Amino acid sequence: MKANKTGIDRIIHATFNSMGGLRLAWKSEAAVDRVGPELHELSGRAKDIASAAVFFALVLMGVVWGLILIY
Repeated sequence: MKANKTGIDRIIHATFNSMGGLRLAWKSEAAVDRVGPELHELSGRAKDIASAAVFFALVLMGVVWGLILIY
């Protein structure tokens, strides 16, 4: 991510990355157990899929709290 992105731009960028992870999750499954400074395609997929999972957990949390507050 570029250093000049702040605030809402970062949130929007992270949301699009999560949606990309969701698309990858439907196409394939990725699990990685590695450490290293180099870029690796499978590591990127696993990170995007995990990001999508966190995004959906946050959305679900918001829906549940919204329903609690309404009722």
